[in-house]
Amino acid sequence: MMDNELKILWNYCRAVFGHWWVLTIEGVLVLLDLVERVFGIWLLPPLWVKVTIGGAVLFVAQFLAYRNKPRENSTDPDAEQKPFVTPVMRPNPPDEGWGLENQGQGPAINGQLSFVQHGRQVRPLPCLAPGARYNVHNMFAPVVGNQGGIEIQYESLSGRKYRTLVTWGDAGAMHVGFDKPAELGQG
Repeated sequence: MMDNELKILWNYCRAVFGHWWVLTIEGVLVLLDLVERVFGIWLLPPLWVKVTIGGAVLFVAQFLAYRNKPRENSTDPDAEQKPFVTPVMRPNPPDEGWGLENQGQGPAINGQLSFVQHGRQVRPLPCLAPGARYNVHNMFAPVVGNQGGIEIQYESLSGRKYRTLVTWGDAGAMHVGFDKPAELGQG
């Protein structure tokens, strides 16, 4: 965890320094040299002017580094669009019974539900928009408590694969686990 924060800080400092260098050398000093040559004068600004210019250049460099940060350091294309499909039991109509709900922020596509009942069963799932529900009561209810568990696989719009695993404990309590792309062998 700390290594990741240090890496982010190091990349940010490098970006700030890169912008600061360009602004100072290519902007301020070239402009100062141009003014001195055009007007034939030698400018010696007071200390407060130098500090003010240095602070302004640093401020602009930090802004430019921050503005470019999402493009340079984004590692998760699904950061704002991650799906999360989970089984949910609703006791009241109209959505009574077991269903799969996408409780994530992005759509779940190319999904399938698999479980073991008289051999391995695999069922395709429709695309689920955020907040959408798909009724699976007739196929899900018979496998509730099945020690083989249930696996729900799906993808985000960017093609990253996700998996929800449903198992049952000794007391019959349902346990839901979520595998992220890194845990499925994708970046």
